[in-house]
Amino acid sequence: MAYNVTAVEQTDPILNDGPAYLLNGVSSTGFWYQVGVSWDWAPGNNPGNGFDMNYEVYDTSGNSIFPTNGQGGLDAFSGPVNPGDLILLSLYFSNSSSSVVMSAEDTNTSSKASEVYSSMGATYFSGFPDAIADQNGFFTGLMTEWYHVNPSSSDEESVIYSNYGFSLSSAWMRMDEWDPSNSSWSGA
Repeated sequence: MAYNVTAVEQTDPILNDGPAYLLNGVSSTGFWYQVGVSWDWAPGNNPGNGFDMNYEVYDTSGNSIFPTNGQGGLDAFSGPVNPGDLILLSLYFSNSSSSVVMSAEDTNTSSKASEVYSSMGATYFSGFPDAIADQNGFFTGLMTEWYHVNPSSSDEESVIYSNYGFSLSSAWMRMDEWDPSNSSWSGA
């Protein structure tokens, strides 16, 4: 799976972090893989890291298992990434090592970052034609994620996810909010 997304430099006024633009895949064995690009994805650190590649893997029970800190990972790109550059996000199975490769490449500057994790016996990513997600909330598709300290009604800058080699005839669209300090809140 591969999609392009535009690198956007914008920040929350309190946390100084920007959104992450992610490609997600639920493997045929139920593990969830994520790869993306974000701006200053180190909430509360000012200045942040600039553009980085985000990655994470969850097990079939919904637990974050890679990287081992359970909070998602950030990798620096091998070179510069500029606002407006097109970033190719890829999730694919490596035939030689029974692994899933999570990669991001700036198609303008050729800067790259990638991580590899076991495929856990899976051979493909699956979608859910009759549901938005599985029992853990995992799905195969695109996601934009942004953390805010307070409720935010600020406009998020537009980005375009694109894949000119594959067109979808239909898709689910979902929007939600999450309050980590109130586990009983169902979102919006």
